[in-house]
Amino acid sequence: MRHDNYTVYGIHSKTERQLLIGYTSLISISSLIGDTLILIGSLRYKAIKLHEIMVVFIQYLAVADLIFVLFVTLPAAVSLAANRWILGDIYCYINYIASTTTAQAIYLLIGLIALSKFLIVKYPWKAIHVSRKVAHLAGCSVWVYSFIFPIAAILKSKDGVYFTYQCYSCFYNGEAWTDIGAAVYDIAVGLSVFAVTAVTAVSSVMFLVVARRVPGGLQRQGIRIVLATVTFHVLITTL
Repeated sequence: MRHDNYTVYGIHSKTERQLLIGYTSLISISSLIGDTLILIGSLRYKAIKLHEIMVVFIQYLAVADLIFVLFVTLPAAVSLAANRWILGDIYCYINYIASTTTAQAIYLLIGLIALSKFLIVKYPWKAIHVSRKVAHLAGCSVWVYSFIFPIAAILKSKDGVYFTYQCYSCFYNGEAWTDIGAAVYDIAVGLSVFAVTAVTAVSSVMFLVVARRVPGGLQRQGIRIVLATVTFHVLITTL
């Protein structure tokens, strides 16, 4: 497997690598436990008391996070320990596909959650008749869309995938794209980021406006939900 310059990008301090291994392992364990509890609690015990559409989207988020941990975070910890990629070419392709796909899927699912919570509060009687099939269809569409470009990149040129010491994971060399392919990819990603950001912002603001008109504690609950959504959205965008 090809790799970039270790002298320039690699972590030369063994102590620093050990600290990153410990941090990465802690994140992986906590994510595995948390996501597993979410899936078991929502699927078996119906523990999440939200509209079933939002529950489905949360389940898709948990699955995406599990995939990211298993195929991206844990391999990064192994690479940090070995100070190189030792998992083979095929797993490197999987690592790249998983990282790109799950990041895109998580980002889009956050937008769907923000939009759905606004629509549920704005149109509660119509929301009652919306089935889980609609949520699953939307979730599956997100995954299909997120898979398109990573798979297309692999089919275009497997040699474009390489191990980078900048993040101790596998990445794709954009130069392997044709000019048209690179332009299409940049436009698609840019539109996705813009659309999700706009939908999240507008839906969150409108949710608060609608929540103010509803008696009870919905306004306070709405503020907490919006703050959590916006915070997570900002973290995903910046990272």
